[in-house]
Amino acid sequence: MFSVLIMSILAGCTFNYTEYSLWAGDFSNAFPTLSSGRVHLECWHGDALIGQAPGQAGFTLGANQGKRCEVAVHDLLERDRPFSLSFKFKTAAENSSDHYWHSYFQVHSFPDEGEQWRCPIMALEALQGELRMFNRSDKEAIAHLPNGTCAGEGNSISSRTLFENLPLTPEVWHEFRMSGVLSTSDSACLTVEIDGYVVSAECGANTFNDKSSPFLKFGIYNPTGWNGISTLSIEYKDIYFSNDVEL
Repeated sequence: MFSVLIMSILAGCTFNYTEYSLWAGDFSNAFPTLSSGRVHLECWHGDALIGQAPGQAGFTLGANQGKRCEVAVHDLLERDRPFSLSFKFKTAAENSSDHYWHSYFQVHSFPDEGEQWRCPIMALEALQGELRMFNRSDKEAIAHLPNGTCAGEGNSISSRTLFENLPLTPEVWHEFRMSGVLSTSDSACLTVEIDGYVVSAECGANTFNDKSSPFLKFGIYNPTGWNGISTLSIEYKDIYFSNDVEL
């Protein structure tokens, strides 16, 4: 019923089967503009990936189910090429007093040989019931990281806050849009919109100098801890990606 590839990815995992169970390949099939991408499932714990109606995907991560339940989509983003990405997302209730953050979307980058994994290029994060987003860049071919893997003092990685303190209404569909160019050039620009409002418009280097192109990640990443809530959930629909845009 399932391909050898999918079975090898899911070896040792136990999932609830529903009519619309979404596996790695099915995720891109559910969203046609992602279908040319290479999709990898990073959700290793039982009952953590839930199926939704066609054209939707949902993820649930519990306190005892590790740090992440995500899919990574490779081979879509290209540095120095204009792109646009949009999607709608809906979360369950957030704990407004929770001092731990977690992310719902990332733009990440695979390290070069001799280079360690670094913090993501961009991450859409939730903290105390509000949204924020960071952007990191590094012009060095091999990152210099004497102080952690983000933009610590003395590191070659730079960081900027795209936006923060944006209210996140649970059980309501929000729309995320991002367009521009990922580049180490100072002339690169990115625009981010939430629910039709421009919340960030920044120019300058905005990605890492790696041989591999950046990739997208949809789902939950919670590396920090749990406080007053035992489950995080998010749903996505209407995911659109294009490299054929004029800016």
